[in-house]
Amino acid sequence: MEYLYTSEPGAAWKAFSKALFNNSITSSKSITFIEQAIRNTENGQHKIDLPGNIFLSLSTDNDTEVIDLIDPSTGGIVGTSTYRDIFILLNSLYLKLAKQRDSA
Repeated sequence: MEYLYTSEPGAAWKAFSKALFNNSITSSKSITFIEQAIRNTENGQHKIDLPGNIFLSLSTDNDTEVIDLIDPSTGGIVGTSTYRDIFILLNSLYLKLAKQRDSA
């Protein structure tokens, strides 16, 4: 889902193009969102810039922080989760996919 989306010519909005999940056993768990700034051009094309990253390190200070879960197709709130639950979800997805790959 885009952040600050608009379809007006000349207008810009932001979205993330990639999310990097760090689950290293030698460092703290973290996630980095690679952000992109998208500008509508007059001819209906898009110009994309990479303005930077958003970084979150999971710690005991923030693992219970609650966020809204937002449906990207509607923008509506469909529930809540904690930072810790999101890391558990990503790890669980990895385990499922790895098991599927290894059993094939």
